[in-house]
Amino acid sequence: MNKILITAFEPFGTHKFLTLPVGGRNESRKMLHKLAANIASKRIIFMELEVSQTGIDRLNEAIKLHKPKGIFSMGEHAAILSPNIEAYANDIHRTSLPLLFKGNKRIMSKAAVDLGANVNSSKIGAYYCNNVYLDCLKWVQLNGGHSIFLHLPVLKSSTKNYKQVKDIFKDFLTYIDRH
Repeated sequence: MNKILITAFEPFGTHKFLTLPVGGRNESRKMLHKLAANIASKRIIFMELEVSQTGIDRLNEAIKLHKPKGIFSMGEHAAILSPNIEAYANDIHRTSLPLLFKGNKRIMSKAAVDLGANVNSSKIGAYYCNNVYLDCLKWVQLNGGHSIFLHLPVLKSSTKNYKQVKDIFKDFLTYIDRH
């Protein structure tokens, strides 16, 4: 049975966007919990990650242990209005700062591109979202399988986000089963 790993981040920090405090929660965590509550399958592994190197280390341990054919990762982004599939990860020096870099070496996700990711526009930056995606893409390059990273808007209704996340996840599962 092909395993699927779904990851999201724990709540972290205090953000202000349009003067609304949203610290102490994380939209990706909400989606992880909703997916876990609505999907009953032994093939799917749900994992909440710390926003730190510990989270990256735990992710890599879980990947080595479970050897998933698909990795579906989620994080939140304050500057988007709808869920966004990231086409690539930046293969750059790791940072814990939320920086954006242009012109770096990129590792593309064929699955993400095939599922509609825009290869000319990305919000992945160099923060922990990128670190997670980069490690996942490097693992699937060496071991086979597929990985996508989904950024979720911070200020959109969780109900609307969940419908879109659920549809993207179904498309990802279909993609994995066909490839």
